[in-house]
Amino acid sequence: MSRRSLAAHLSHLDRQLEGLGQLRSRLASLLGAEAVETAAIGSQLLVLLEGMTMLGTALQRRITLLVYVDIAAAQEWLVRVFGLTAGRLDRNEHGTAAHGEIYAGDGVIWMHQEERTAGLASPRSVRAGRS
Repeated sequence: MSRRSLAAHLSHLDRQLEGLGQLRSRLASLLGAEAVETAAIGSQLLVLLEGMTMLGTALQRRITLLVYVDIAAAQEWLVRVFGLTAGRLDRNEHGTAAHGEIYAGDGVIWMHQEERTAGLASPRSVRAGRS
């Protein structure tokens, strides 16, 4: 893993910790409010719960990316062989599948075309698994 990747992960964790710190402060403030009107506490609690829900969603969501030369064929194969669920299949102006999705449990897997300029190569192109 490169230093740049590690720095990106560290930055992501810092943002998550900042969000947790803000939620903790709100909860502590709400807990310390003794003579506050019940309706106001209810309103603050809803805002707090929304923040907690959004933070939990952000922490658990993940998107996997697979790169293929023929996205449509790869999608069909992954569904047939592994029992995954087919998602959308977007085609470009030439009719070639440019983006596809499959679902594995509660996670989505994006399928992308090879793109050399972005460093996206399929297993076939890098001869993965061949000696």
